[in-house]
Amino acid sequence: MALSYSLDVPGGLAFKAGQDHAVGYLTGANFFGTTFRADLAGTNPVTGARLRAVAVLSGVRWAGTVSASLSLRGYLSARNCALLTAITKKPLTSAGLTLSFTVYGYDPVQRAYFAAFAPQQPPLNALLAMSGVSPELSIAEEPAQVGPWELYEFSLLAVPPPNQLQAFSVAVSPAAAAARPWASDRVVQRAW
Repeated sequence: MALSYSLDVPGGLAFKAGQDHAVGYLTGANFFGTTFRADLAGTNPVTGARLRAVAVLSGVRWAGTVSASLSLRGYLSARNCALLTAITKKPLTSAGLTLSFTVYGYDPVQRAYFAAFAPQQPPLNALLAMSGVSPELSIAEEPAQVGPWELYEFSLLAVPPPNQLQAFSVAVSPAAAAARPWASDRVVQRAW
């Protein structure tokens, strides 16, 4: 079952009770050994509590198979964009990522938000996918106007690291969640 989420970025930045759009946040991130600051404000729509985020997500895709790559798109602050750009201009000594994120869906029948997609036990350990010698990471050079905010768009493609079995929590409503495994082909082959 392939999963693809198109998320409301302005709604994530200025959440209002009663809106029914899916939103998502990258609440923790470490790229190549550098921890990024959660410097954007958001709202957990399930609890109404304020939260801090490294990025507000605009899209998340996962093919749903155990070893499929994970695609994240979203918007970073100028500070985090500058940090990520500086890191990627140096030779990468590691492709390691740790990611904590949640996609929140809305159930119109129950009129309730729920955690639709997230690492089952955050943070998720991953590797930045490579296309030859080029990392599957893009960062906008110019800011985009997102409501009153000037943010920088980014996208990345992550793959499971070797020798680790992890899981995503996937839900279609507040009452229907399941764990779906995520692991490299090597781990999957050993399990069989």
